[in-house]
Amino acid sequence: MQKIDAVIRVHFKENPEELSDEDWAKRLQEWVYVNRVQNNAQERMFEKTFRKVLFEVVSEVFKALNKKPPPGRKGK
Repeated sequence: MQKIDAVIRVHFKENPEELSDEDWAKRLQEWVYVNRVQNNAQERMFEKTFRKVLFEVVSEVFKALNKKPPPGRKGK
């Protein structure tokens, strides 16, 4: 309860001790919803970035592999 009270104080700038039980629960649900939306957006951003970086790394690896002479044909 203390951690949730701290969230309400910081996030909503309200004293949780002055809220009714119903309002306290509403603030908690609002905070949970906002965090879920933010986390989903951040997850999509990380996934998009990871895919881009992975594509670039794999492309560079294949470029490097294609520049090497085939095995058994060194110096010919």
